[in-house]
Amino acid sequence: MLQQPLAIGRTTADIGSNDFTHPTYRAVWDLVAAAGGTVAGQNDPGWVARLRDAATDPAVSSLISALAVEPIPVNRDVDAGYVAHHVHRLQELTVLRRIDEVRSRLQRTNPLENAGDYNKMFGELAALEQHRRTLREKIVGAP
Repeated sequence: MLQQPLAIGRTTADIGSNDFTHPTYRAVWDLVAAAGGTVAGQNDPGWVARLRDAATDPAVSSLISALAVEPIPVNRDVDAGYVAHHVHRLQELTVLRRIDEVRSRLQRTNPLENAGDYNKMFGELAALEQHRRTLREKIVGAP
């Protein structure tokens, strides 16, 4: 999103702060979002500098500088397929964390005493599992 904002474009619309578990990476994402998202960085040579200058935490500023020059480990062009693969993987990790949370609550809930809550959580778990499968299919099928 720092080096190739044009390739990313609007594919990050479904990503939010909660997708990033590390606070420094979350802060970088929040700066990008506050600056108008990756769309705002398209064809803008001052994109990275503006983000770095907006950072109030030196660790975030340093990470932005590092990410802006870090080689992207890929043997192909950074295109929509590459971006989609990583966006879906990030979303899958978020869904997996959510599945773990719901399972944990479900295991601590007595289905006889709290049938409504239990059934609601079970339905949520089923929907999350289906969403995870859909994301997995997109990841495996991405070029």
